Amino acid sequence: MSLAAFTPTGQAALVANGTSSNVAIPLTGTPTQVLLTNLGLIPVFVVLGTSNTAVATVATGMPILPGTSLPLVLSTNTYLAAITTGDPVSLRISAGT
Repeated sequence: MSLAAFTPTGQAALVANGTSSNVAIPLTGTPTQVLLTNLGLIPVFVVLGTSNTAVATVATGMPILPGTSLPLVLSTNTYLAAITTGDPVSLRISAGT
């Protein structure tokens, strides 16, 4: 899947592991989408949320395979939560329009 005319407006990072953790999506430039890149060696499972109470699970999260990227539309979401099956994985979050 690819993004058409993606203009980055902000970046964030998150290290996911076996416990759900979340990060605020950078809102500089009023982004409408995010590009999530799994920099690790195992899948990471993500969900978008509207607050810092967003929780990802392996069962309900969208998987991002190792070394791949996933574009998502933000809508009203301002947080991203991620989890793995245990090992830590670095996730790069690029917000944009």
